[in-house]
Amino acid sequence: QMSQQFEESQLLNKEEKRRLEDQIKEGERIRRYKTIEMGRRYTRIREEMTGLWREAKSDKKKMETKLKNRLKDKDNAIARITEEVENAILTQEELRQNQEKIAKERDNAIEIQNDMEREFVKSLD
Repeated sequence: QMSQQFEESQLLNKEEKRRLEDQIKEGERIRRYKTIEMGRRYTRIREEMTGLWREAKSDKKKMETKLKNRLKDKDNAIARITEEVENAILTQEELRQNQEKIAKERDNAIEIQNDMEREFVKSLD
């Protein structure tokens, strides 16, 4: 009976040992699975962040191009307006010079008219 109990005890120990070994194997399997899942999750997050970074970089280039074009348009408008103002100033100066010339010619014509009137009055005397 003692030997039978001993055999049962050994059998129980073997079953307990097998059960514990199975638990250890299951724990190792779960750890490997979790490691693989963490690697997949890391890869997925890295790819998502890389995509966001590339998108931001692309958006930055588009915005830079848009702002450069807008700045170029404004620079062209300023250059055009500056040219128009300079042309207007030149035209204004030409008009002023013509006005002075006309005023001098008018003054000369009046002077000549006055001289002619004086000579006519002298000739009548």
